[in-house]
Amino acid sequence: MSDVGVIKTFAQVAGLGGLALVLVLFVFRDVIRKDIFARLTKRQSYQLFRLIIIVTSLLSVTGMGAWVYVSQDPPKPTSSRVVISGSVSGPNGEPLRGVIITADHYPFRAVSNTDGSFAESLLLPQRNEPVTLRAYHEGYLTSETSITVAQENPQVDIVMKERP
Repeated sequence: MSDVGVIKTFAQVAGLGGLALVLVLFVFRDVIRKDIFARLTKRQSYQLFRLIIIVTSLLSVTGMGAWVYVSQDPPKPTSSRVVISGSVSGPNGEPLRGVIITADHYPFRAVSNTDGSFAESLLLPQRNEPVTLRAYHEGYLTSETSITVAQENPQVDIVMKERP
């Protein structure tokens, strides 16, 4: 197998770390064949040897770090979609139709139907996060309800007070 074939095989199997090892082996092979160390002073030989070891170590560590990074699972999204549902009633318990329910800081808007019920989905960055719901209806005071979405689909009952 040619030198290029050996390099390709090691690079595919062992990645950057394998490539570093092959390059060191080739450098040592050429150093020994050409008797380079014999022409260098003792200090130069140690410096060359130290440089080869440092470069090999850095390439190997980089290869191992790249392998660890690539082999990690991708981060899982923490956001979750929940359906907030409930009912809106007046002070005497009568269902209110056409009440607009919004959530502070979130793109959430629901409207109660004829029996006062509503349901709408909301995308939360994470569970157990407080959400403030506001209910608006003509002739009634704005109602504010804070909930913490810990369960799958929270149920909210809102009682509106008439405007004085």
